Amino acid sequence: MAITLHSTQGLGAFQAQCAPVFRPPQACSRNARGLCLRTACSADRTCVQAAVSSLACACIALTPTAAGAYNVRLEDVENENLQSGVLAATEHRWDDAEKQFRIVLEQEPDSASAWSNLGNVRLSKGRPQEAYRDFTEAIRLAPTAPVPYLNRALAEEQLGVDADQQDQHQDAQLQYSSAVKDCNDAIERDPKEFAAWYNKGNALARLQDYAGALESYRTAADLAPGIAGYRLREAELMFQEDRVADADRLLRTVVRKNPTYAEAHAALTAVQWQLGQAAKAEEHFAIATAIDSRWKRTSYIQSQTRWPPKLYVAMEKFLSIVPG
Repeated sequence: MAITLHSTQGLGAFQAQCAPVFRPPQACSRNARGLCLRTACSADRTCVQAAVSSLACACIALTPTAAGAYNVRLEDVENENLQSGVLAATEHRWDDAEKQFRIVLEQEPDSASAWSNLGNVRLSKGRPQEAYRDFTEAIRLAPTAPVPYLNRALAEEQLGVDADQQDQHQDAQLQYSSAVKDCNDAIERDPKEFAAWYNKGNALARLQDYAGALESYRTAADLAPGIAGYRLREAELMFQEDRVADADRLLRTVVRKNPTYAEAHAALTAVQWQLGQAAKAEEHFAIATAIDSRWKRTSYIQSQTRWPPKLYVAMEKFLSIVPG
């Protein structure tokens, strides 16, 4: 019997590297064929926590329609080591999780889910090259499943970031392009896999294809309307594409629905300052910094967000004028 394999694109906390999120199989199985082991990444962990809290184990907002992974076995659902590994990963006990997934692979070396989750752990531990190899093995074992492709895209993007930091910009561009290809392969296998659309947007933004990134973020947000971070990214790219009024309208919707979403308030600060609405900009800045004072620092924004250049410049101008 085929078991479905997933990877969730949720929301991580302002990280350049995407942070995997694991779910125990018993919590997310829709039926005997369903195994939810997914990877999460975006702009605000608060949104994921809220979604998980409100949806409990239903996995409605964070889990798309199941896609077949024909080499992932029913035994994986019942494998105690696999379940222990997933639990350890949810608690960020990465060494324990890696140990458990290795035990599974000693027992079942062709378990695509174990390879994919081992890759998630290694990516979380800052080992993207090893994660890339793990995801590639999962793809070999489960070539029709979208999840290993979109997970491998995360590893490729991080390899690109690492290359950029070492001034190996040509290599970085190749990694980002490979990430886009893997996302396209995931989308081909499941067009409703919103995580793949979001990851594709991230990779296209790295390539400075902002129009393409905007379209990808919009599609991800349409497919997963419960994830506020997707709409946030769509709005941020609208601003980059000089659709300032549209960005303002969308961001105001995001903060109305998510009043404690600090990054959305910070982004709206920059947008409304650009529109000449100084009082409103200062109001949203006060909210953002009350939630997290680090939004006062350009160094924090630059290192911990995925803001496009024009939005960052607008915020920099605002911060240069506002005291403190």
